[in-house]
Parts: sequence; structure tokens; C-alpha cells
Amino acid sequence: MCIPAYFVVKSLNLRRRTLITLAVSLLLLVLTLYIISQSLLMGSLSEIQDESTQKDLETINDLIFKDLADLDTIGKHWAALGETSLYNEESHTLNPETKNIFNSTGIDFVIITSTSDGVVYYETFNNQNENTSSDLDDLESYLAKNNSFAYSDNPDSDNSDINNDSCKGILLLSSGTYLVSSNPVSDSQDTYLILGRSLEFPENSQLTKIPGLSLEITPYITGDTVPTFHDVDRVFSYGSPLIIKRTENNTINGFSLLRNSQGRAVFQLKMSENLYVENKGQETLIYSILSFLVIGLVLGLIILIYLDRIVLFRVNKLSNQVQEITKSNDLSQRLLTNGTYDEISKLSNSINSLLISLQRSWNELQQSRMKYRNIFYNTGTAMIITEENGTLSLINSEFENLSGFQKTEIEGIKNWEDFFPEDIEKMRKYRKIRKTKPELAPRSYEARFLDNEGNFKDVHLTVTTIPGTKQFLASLMDISLLKKSLKEKDALLREVHHRVKNNMQIMISLLNMKARHTNDDNLKRVLLESQDRIRSMAMVHDGIYRSQDMTHINMGEYIQRLTAGLFASYNMDINLIRLEIKAEPVMLNIDTAVPLGLLINELVSNSIRHAFKPGEKGTIKVELFSSTSKDESTFQDEFTLIIEDDGVGLPEGFDIHNSKTMGMKLIDALTTQLEAKIKVKKDSGTRFEIKFKELNYMKRI
Repeated sequence: MCIPAYFVVKSLNLRRRTLITLAVSLLLLVLTLYIISQSLLMGSLSEIQDESTQKDLETINDLIFKDLADLDTIGKHWAALGETSLYNEESHTLNPETKNIFNSTGIDFVIITSTSDGVVYYETFNNQNENTSSDLDDLESYLAKNNSFAYSDNPDSDNSDINNDSCKGILLLSSGTYLVSSNPVSDSQDTYLILGRSLEFPENSQLTKIPGLSLEITPYITGDTVPTFHDVDRVFSYGSPLIIKRTENNTINGFSLLRNSQGRAVFQLKMSENLYVENKGQETLIYSILSFLVIGLVLGLIILIYLDRIVLFRVNKLSNQVQEITKSNDLSQRLLTNGTYDEISKLSNSINSLLISLQRSWNELQQSRMKYRNIFYNTGTAMIITEENGTLSLINSEFENLSGFQKTEIEGIKNWEDFFPEDIEKMRKYRKIRKTKPELAPRSYEARFLDNEGNFKDVHLTVTTIPGTKQFLASLMDISLLKKSLKEKDALLREVHHRVKNNMQIMISLLNMKARHTNDDNLKRVLLESQDRIRSMAMVHDGIYRSQDMTHINMGEYIQRLTAGLFASYNMDINLIRLEIKAEPVMLNIDTAVPLGLLINELVSNSIRHAFKPGEKGTIKVELFSSTSKDESTFQDEFTLIIEDDGVGLPEGFDIHNSKTMGMKLIDALTTQLEAKIKVKKDSGTRFEIKFKELNYMKRI
């Protein structure tokens, strides 16, 4: 079969990419395994190495004390037999039987000393050690100064300080280290049997197989010089801490202390060995990773060859067929299949199914596009489609009638903000919200539309985002005539508010007349309180009557008028009780203003009536301000009302939610109606802090 040249290039490129991907993946896997192994395995090997070194050091300590114990047992045994069994005074030699036994038990030297005559006999065994003679010279010099090895804290002390009891210890000579046992001979008062054995590792011992193992014993007490001897005691030395330290020359050292019978450290034992556990683990790890790399490369090549022969050719053929369909833009064409049922054949069938679905969807899309375009152009409402930057990309004939412009003068040329010069800032704000949180942006609102002749028209806009795009669809309805009608109704509504205010004023006058003609103080107080509450509501209607939009009232002005009326109603002496008002010109709708006015009336009235004693000076403060810029979730202002005084304060145990007085029940109910949060502070007077938002205003017209 002849394969075209372009297919060879394509397949080689694919093969090369596959090979590179496989090699990089394998190398990354190997690198990952190596890093993980270094962080986990080598950390464990380091701990194992430390444990192994500690175990080796403990083994050496055990061997030293075991050899000392064996040597001491032999010395005590022969010392107990007496001088005649050990030594022939006439020939100045050991008995032959004794000599053979010492030689067979690994004794390196035997010394018999007398505290009066010094060394009377010594002999060495196992003469294969070339340092024996020099050791004996050092030993003889030492014994010339110390007639026996009995323990002394001060090795330079004279014989009078020497304890005549038996002892065992370590002798440091310039040419070697010996384990020594000294025991008094039983039938002599001043004669000692001294046995010595070189400190060596036993043959065929596990310790001899440790690479780089070495042992060094040095005096621990500052000032000691070699040669020196000290008694050591396992009981005290056994509990000494073992210290493991690493060096830069790939070795690890273990340190322990050998103590005397009084518990004082006299020797430092240093053991050095190679990091054989870590080195072996590192070597094994590298071999394992190299083996994994080789196996991975072989498997990768096998997989690449298989892909090249079984998959790549068919995939390339399938790709060429898809490219031909793409170039021709003919969705009626279909891919050829070879009749097999593997994944590539399934892919071909799936692409054919996709082509059938795309062809059907394309036909439906074309029909849908024609239908919606027909609706867009022929609806009775002005419709526009804008791009993300606000440019008008599509308009219908109704928009031409509304604006007075032709389609060619608008589409792709004008921005929709050109038609709303008075509402640009508001529309930009809404568009910004619509891009980030569409559900929070108002879908419908009113604006002023500028037409081709420079005339403004009142329009009602409905704006929405076109799904899957960054375009906006807007419909515009001319409501100029409706607005004119609403103005007439506003005038009528304004008159209604004015009449309601007048009627409430009549009610206030009737209550005032009733209060003047009654002698019942309680009834008079109730009537005056009712007057104040009706006055607070009447002021709201009066404020609406004076307002521009007939839906909101300026609460700053309202609070000034309400509190001034309360002071006048209670005949307050402004020289004694001072009123401080800090109220922002907050605009609130009638649904919020009425309960808020009643709440202010109740709180200020309570301060006037109960906060101060007769003739006492004080201050009543009223504050209203916007406490946040905008609520992020609702884009709604939050307000704070504070009413406080520096009077006598509230009684102990006061709870506004459980109060039985009419005024406090009304305050609690009004707070609930406002959906507000109230805080009461009773330190140095009384302070009410109320946080609330404007209630949703239900338009009546």
C-alpha cells in the first residue's frame, strides 16, 4: 500500500510527539519516585542507621563489661587458691598448669605485685601482638608509681590512699587499651594478682563485619594523661546516655560514658563506623530506579510501535475526512468506516451521528432565527439590541418611529446612551450591576428619551441580557401620555394628603378641647399622648403633600418639626432641657416614615416625661444617618436612628420585649413593623439605637 508523503510527515510528527510525551512522563515519574524515596525512604534509613549505630555501641559496651566480668572471675578464682598455687618463689615463675590455663583463656599478661616490693613477677601471653613489649614497658613504668591497680579517685596519689580490695577496670597505655582485673592473693596480705586482656573484638563476631568500625577510649576527666587506669562499674555505666553524631567524612560516631563505682564518669567510649545502612539503601534505590527507567523505556517503545501500526494511520485518515467536510461546509457528507467495532470505528459512527444532529440543529436554528427576527421587526414595541460597549447593533421599525432616525443612521454608529443624556449615570450603574450580578439589576425602569428633533419623551425600558452573549435586548414603550395623566392624579393625591392632614389636625383640636375640659390627670395625659401620636402621622402626610415625588418625605426636616412640636406640647424649658438634633436629609417612603415617626414620638416623649427630675438640667439627642454606603446583597441603604438622654436611666432588669407599659409595647411593635434591630444601653442615661432599611413601597397608583 502506498502512503502519501504528507501522511508520512504527519505520522512522524505524531510519533515524535508521542515519544517525547512518553519520555518526559517517564522521566517525571522517575524523578517523582526519586524525590519521594529520598524524602521517605532515606529518612527511614537515616533512623535505621542511627538505631543500628546505637545498637552496635550497646553491644560493645556489653562486650567490655562481659570481658571485665570474665576476667575478674578468673582473677578471683586463682587469687583465692593462694600464692603457692600461682607462683614458685624459688624459680620466680608461674606454675606450668596455671600458665597453660591463663594462655588458653586469652590472658595477655599476668603480674604479681607487692605493696612493699613492687612488681615481683610478670609474664605475657599471646605474643603475636608486636606491641606487647612496649606495653609492658609502659605497664612497668605505671606500676613503679602505683604498686597495685586498687581503685583511687586520684591516680597520682601515693600508696597510702590505695584501697586493698579487688577491682576491675580499664588501663590506657600509649600503645593499646587493656581490660585489667586486680585481686588480693588469699594467703598474703600485700600481694596482688593482676590479669590483663587486650581490648579487641572477638573473631567471627558480627561487629567485625561492620565497615569502618573503630573503637577509642579516652580519659573523661580533664588533666588525665596516658597511661592511666580507672575502675569502671557496669551498674553506673549502664544508665549513661548514648550520643550519636554524624561527621562530614561519611562516618557516624557513637559516644558513651564509663563510670566508676561512685558514679563519676572516668572514660569516654567513642565508636566510629561507616554509614553502611544509608549507603546500601542509596545504592539499592538507584539500581531500582534505573531498572524501572529501562523497563519503562522498553514498554514505551513497544506501545509507540503498536500505536503507530494500529492507531495512527486510521486516526490520520479520519482527520483528513473531517477536514474535507469542514472545508466544503457540507453537513450532509458522512465518514467512511471499515466495518470493525473498535474505538476508532465507534468514533467515526459518533462523528456521523454528530453531523446528522448538527445538520438538523442548523436547519432548526435557521427556522428559529427567521421566526424571532420576524417577531423582533414586527412587534408593536420599539426594540433594540446593544453590544457590550452600548453600541446599537440592531433596531426595529418601531424604534425608527420613536427616535425619528433611519436604520442606517443608527446601527453600528450610535450608542444607546446618546438617546438618554439625562439618565446616563443611572444607566451606566445599572449596566455595571447587570454584568456582574444580573439578578440584582432592575429589569424595568423609566427614563427620558431624546428623539431626532430634540424633544424628550418619557419611556419605560425593559432590559435583559441575551443568554450566551454579552449583548443586551431592550424594549422601549412611550409613556409620555401616561405620565401626563399621572401628573393629574398626583395633584389629586396631593390634595388627598392635604385633606387627611387637615382632618388629623381637627382630631388633634378635638382631643385638645377634651383635655382642657377634664380634671382627670390620667385621662388628660392619655389625650395628650394621643395628640402627639396623631400629630406625628399628620406631619408625614403634610411632608408628602409638600414633597416633589409624592412618595417620599425628608426625614431630616420631619424630625426637626416633630421634636419641636413635642417640646412645645410639654411646655419644656429649653434653658433646662437642651435638644440636639443631627439628622441627615434622608428621603423615606410613607410606609417607612409613618412607623418611624411614631417611634421617634414615643422615644422622645419618654425622655421628656421620665428622664429628668423637676428643675434638673439635661440633654436629649436625636440622630439619623445612613450607616452604610450600600448593602452588597440588596444594594439598599441601611439607616441608624439614635435617641438618647443623660437622665436617670431605665430601671434594673428592664427588657423592652417583656415590658408591660403601653409606650414600650408600642415601641417594640413599631420596631417589628420596621423589621429593625434595636439596642438599649442604660449606662449614664438611656440610649436607643435602631438599625433599619427602607420598607418596600407598594405604589397605590
